[in-house]
Amino acid sequence: MQTKTINKRIRQTKKVLKSLPQIAEAVVTKATASNTKELVAQSRLAICKSCPIYTNGYCDSEKGGCGCDMTLKVYCMSCTCPEPFKKWGAYE
Repeated sequence: MQTKTINKRIRQTKKVLKSLPQIAEAVVTKATASNTKELVAQSRLAICKSCPIYTNGYCDSEKGGCGCDMTLKVYCMSCTCPEPFKKWGAYE
């Protein structure tokens, strides 16, 4: 495997490990979501789908996005749409 590919995978792995608390929050919220939180998640996803960097369910990192699976991230109530986009914020 080429060094460039290995370095990219290392960066991706570090990002996932750093995001584990938010991933866990999203999984729990999705499994136990109240009607309100479900509506928040669906509203966020609709916003994401209208964004030019949304590609096949992901916020495309090649276009400046966070690279997250948005079908899951929208359930993380403490998460936000990344800079510079900031199309939705944390839900409290």
